[in-house]
Amino acid sequence: MAEREPRVYRQAGAVLLGLVMLAAALAIHLVHDASKTSVEQARRHHFLNTIEPIVPGTPDNNMATDVIHWQTDRFFPEPQSFDIYRARQNGKLGGIVLMPVTVEGYSGPIKMAIGIKRDGRISGVTILSHQETPGLGAAIDPSRSDWLQQFRGQSLEQPASAEWKLARQGGRFDAISGATISSAAVLDAVRSALAFYAANQGAVYRQEE
Repeated sequence: MAEREPRVYRQAGAVLLGLVMLAAALAIHLVHDASKTSVEQARRHHFLNTIEPIVPGTPDNNMATDVIHWQTDRFFPEPQSFDIYRARQNGKLGGIVLMPVTVEGYSGPIKMAIGIKRDGRISGVTILSHQETPGLGAAIDPSRSDWLQQFRGQSLEQPASAEWKLARQGGRFDAISGATISSAAVLDAVRSALAFYAANQGAVYRQEE
């Protein structure tokens, strides 16, 4: 009997060690899952905060996951690769947000998000990132000025095509003082987004309805 006890103890110790290792692995797994969920929630929160001011209507769907990807070498000054986020209320699509739309500013790329209502009017525009000069072109940033607000409610028909230019060029839209190139780049992107939407609206919505 005395000779068998060490073996029993060794077996019990091995079982205990296995249980400890299993518990540790389970704890690591749970922590990993919790961290992953927290990161995803943070990303979704940031995403929603970014586009909330320009979203068409008051959607009740999860726009962060209600999305399709699109690539085009038409309509915009440069080829684009962006996501199209759909806004729905009670299951009915009310508009989209294109993000990111990228154009070349004075100092580098300007990335923006553009919201378009189902009827083809702009619901809002916001800047995601830019490299424009502080104090001049940087005024395109909505945190610096309300310059982007002039695009709300505009469509391809209103104003007329000839008026989709800066005021100093005989058009409808004001430019940021000292930042004509940046202003024109954003203006072109907004009008291009509307032209894209007009040409592809049927295809975009057929994917959902």
